[in-house]
Amino acid sequence: MNLIRSIKEKIDELDNRFYLLIEGFVPRYIAYLKNPKNLEAAQEANFLNQSINKINSDAFILMNDMHTEIEKDSKLTASLTMRMEHLKKDNEKMKDKIKQLKRQSLTAEGMFDDQLDLYKDQLIVIIVMLIGVILGSFFLGTLKLDFKQWFISLAIVIVFGFLFTKLALWIVGLWQGAVGNKMDTIQ
Repeated sequence: MNLIRSIKEKIDELDNRFYLLIEGFVPRYIAYLKNPKNLEAAQEANFLNQSINKINSDAFILMNDMHTEIEKDSKLTASLTMRMEHLKKDNEKMKDKIKQLKRQSLTAEGMFDDQLDLYKDQLIVIIVMLIGVILGSFFLGTLKLDFKQWFISLAIVIVFGFLFTKLALWIVGLWQGAVGNKMDTIQ
């Protein structure tokens, strides 16, 4: 900001110097043109020309300084623009990584929920089979069977209990799927 203020002050100074010269220029130059041999008029005309040349020279130097500063600022701006573009690309990469991590997180949560549902289903199967084995053993015990008959009967009860449990889980799964599809269409 100081540079802009400094340049403005220099421009104002050149402007003031120029207008001060112009005020006395016309009458003095006319006096010189009327009598070019008049030494005093010639010196004043020469002084005015030198002063105007000095103002032009100072203006040219100021213009060069301004071009130099503009060029420096242009290079700095180009550098900052390149840095911003690089940061934008990095930002996009990070956004993509975040999206990917969110997808992985949702997938991991889904897998955890699936494993939890599978665990619950297996726990239900074990409990039902345990109850079936206990009840089957109790009822088989009341039949007064020998060990071989009792073992074969128990194996049959376990197999049928397992099949019954799987059939029950399959029916419940179909029912939950039908209810889930209806809920999806409602939303």
